[in-house]
Amino acid sequence: KYKLCYTKPGASKCKEDTLECEPTAAPTLAPTLAPTVAPTASPTTCDEGLASRSVLTGGDVCKDADINDCESFYWVKNAAKGKYKLCYTEPDESQCKGEDIVCELTAAPTLAPTVAPTLAPSSSPSSAPSSSPSSAPSSAPTVAPTAAPSYACVDSPDPAYYLMGEAGSDGDQWCYQKASGFVGNLDECTNYYVEIGDKAVVEAPGYIACSAGCEYCSVLPKPTNPSMEVCRQASQPSDPDPFIFTICPE
Repeated sequence: KYKLCYTKPGASKCKEDTLECEPTAAPTLAPTLAPTVAPTASPTTCDEGLASRSVLTGGDVCKDADINDCESFYWVKNAAKGKYKLCYTEPDESQCKGEDIVCELTAAPTLAPTVAPTLAPSSSPSSAPSSSPSSAPSSAPTVAPTAAPSYACVDSPDPAYYLMGEAGSDGDQWCYQKASGFVGNLDECTNYYVEIGDKAVVEAPGYIACSAGCEYCSVLPKPTNPSMEVCRQASQPSDPDPFIFTICPE
């Protein structure tokens, strides 16, 4: 059994037709080329890991990439958190696979060196201190912990347009899956909003929708075809800043 790919007028993706045929010779063993394995470690920074690849957006994921050139593409899961999927080839598979990576958005900031405090000279060099020193710091300065990001709240958006992102069901998670020019409802794109929090956070018991942040979907150029507008999250350096929010308590 085989699948023959073909183009259907008006469709944005290749279609497939099932073909059954009778083998005429003994099965041919798979080629002995060394298989391409999935990436085994996340790169240090996103620039380092993605520089040689092209992004897939506007409805395309790794399985939609060219099977003969899988390693040239990646898919954005959550750019704000540095989460991506690197596409790769797996032996005997007819579609590209995707491997999760998490990378730093930018290099870690370099802190300015801490200068030891300069104490004012005592009034008399010969006078002994009358009490234990009080000016010298007793320990290294403590850097305040980074607080969780806080977002402006909005009054109850329509729950019919709520998307759960990574925690959603397959095919019902992201902006491009809900509105597109192909379907004819691209004008509804900006009504949809999607969770940007981790799957474990969004699925945790008692989680309040959008409390970890939601992003409104936007109509933006498709990175691989800028002449086409698609419904997606902001993920490219050239994109306007996304609108991220929480829901105001009632």
